Amino acid sequence: MDMLAAASWFVLEDDARGRWVLDYLQDAQGSRIPEAMEPGRRLPQGMLLRCPVLSSRGGLPVDFTFTPGGIPVVSVELAARVARVAGRDVRLVPVEVIGARGHFVALDVIAAPRCLDGRASRGLDADGRMVSLAEGSPIVPVHLVLREEATEGHRVLRPAELPRALVVHGLVRDLLERERTTGVRLTPLGST
Repeated sequence: MDMLAAASWFVLEDDARGRWVLDYLQDAQGSRIPEAMEPGRRLPQGMLLRCPVLSSRGGLPVDFTFTPGGIPVVSVELAARVARVAGRDVRLVPVEVIGARGHFVALDVIAAPRCLDGRASRGLDADGRMVSLAEGSPIVPVHLVLREEATEGHRVLRPAELPRALVVHGLVRDLLERERTTGVRLTPLGST
């Protein structure tokens, strides 16, 4: 695999420096919405979702952030651009961010293929030990390696093997960089 192909996918993570911190998604009555990132599980549609700002940490609202449950909350403007590139890989669900100006959506990532190389991908388990995906269930990804054939046709996905990870194609990375998106950090992935 050449370096261009290996660098075409990225893990998208929160860049927590100097920014607000959001709480879990809630329904209109303030009850927490289950946010489990199990493959195939989707956020509810047709109801008002709300998300309180827990702390601004002296920082400002950002274009892209995650709830504690791993749901991306994105400005409407940025979400519309991401959706144009990502197509059917994502669904936009309106969210009222309580205590913030502007309009936001939850970026519900629908694509969840089995796409990680279990032997080459590594992460930290609950005890802080480095393990491969084939050996155990890492909770903190350290080095993820995609099987390129399993990602064909996708631009945004959550690997079924590690559903809290949010992985974006280089086209989405280019968009986020071109838009000078605040709140994100992108780390290149390997591929096999």
